[in-house]
Amino acid sequence: MKTFSMICMTAMCGVLTLSSCSEEVMNQSVPEPVEGQSQLGVTTRGDGSETLQSRLYVFNDAGRCVLCLSPDDHAQLVTTNLSAGTYDLYGIGSDDLSNFVLPTVDDATATTELVVSEGKQMGDLLMGHETITLADGDRENIDLQLERKVTHVTSITIHEVPSDVEQVSVTVSPMY
Repeated sequence: MKTFSMICMTAMCGVLTLSSCSEEVMNQSVPEPVEGQSQLGVTTRGDGSETLQSRLYVFNDAGRCVLCLSPDDHAQLVTTNLSAGTYDLYGIGSDDLSNFVLPTVDDATATTELVVSEGKQMGDLLMGHETITLADGDRENIDLQLERKVTHVTSITIHEVPSDVEQVSVTVSPMY
């Protein structure tokens, strides 16, 4: 009888122990969103499986750069908290970002020219763009696909413009 009581007691303790372990396991490296904000996780991806150095510029709906983030080199992932709103994300990637003069948050625009650093050579340059709208409390994760950009225009010359023409504009669009 004593043995039966001991077995029942042990079984009961085991059930209580197992049922009390109901805490949800979460990735501790990802910060919890601050109240009134949303959490955005961005993974930058290039062609193939090579790892990239990348930079992510976040612009608000007024076109102002509000954040410049550097995803980690291995997972190419970055997570941040943002207020609700619409954002344009511009990603830049390369095997070596030190080859380029990159803008700061204060200098960045959606059309900022990227130039090669003095004494460096043009290496791989990958770019991507995504627009996202966040509501309060959202948790969004997106993959930003970075594509190779190989066009390098150094000069454009327009010939035979009639004398009565006051203005000429040139638009260069993606070529395939």
